[in-house]
Amino acid sequence: MAIFKGSMTSLSVANTDESIFLECSNCGDVLPATRVHFGTVKRATGINGRAFKRTCRRCTRAQKKSHKERNPDMVRRWNAERVARQGGTAKASTEMLTTTQKRQKLALQGSECVYCRCNLNISTATVEHVRSVAEGGTDNSSNLVMACSRCNQGKSGAPLSEWLERCRAYGYQPQMQIINEAR
Repeated sequence: MAIFKGSMTSLSVANTDESIFLECSNCGDVLPATRVHFGTVKRATGINGRAFKRTCRRCTRAQKKSHKERNPDMVRRWNAERVARQGGTAKASTEMLTTTQKRQKLALQGSECVYCRCNLNISTATVEHVRSVAEGGTDNSSNLVMACSRCNQGKSGAPLSEWLERCRAYGYQPQMQIINEAR
């Protein structure tokens, strides 16, 4: 069993196992050198340019929470900038449409997932961004469709064209008219 202290930039993320332990530089806890216990950061060294953080996840969360409490003006400014980048709304994707709007979208889609066409109802449908926020898509209703959770999670932040190719490979027949209207 090896215990490392301080900066772990030389310990590559891919080569760790449960027999290597790290000491948190903040609280002093000794924990297994895994992503579960220590987050990773981008570095020029190590496999894939990743290395472990010096503090455990519990201490990192506490530091972030404390920073937010001490700097509310900075947090408001950052949130306003994030909202501006995402198209003008701070709501999570599940809150972007009212229940009535979700029902209307489901009715327009024939109560089917826009990608795989499985049957949906108001409780099984999820709100999906046709053009993902990561690609610059917005939270506007025109960019949102109803999808099953499997397709929503499967698409994730993938470009639409790539996801549609995967849908066709799975044998799905996406509702292209609705997708094209939402583009």
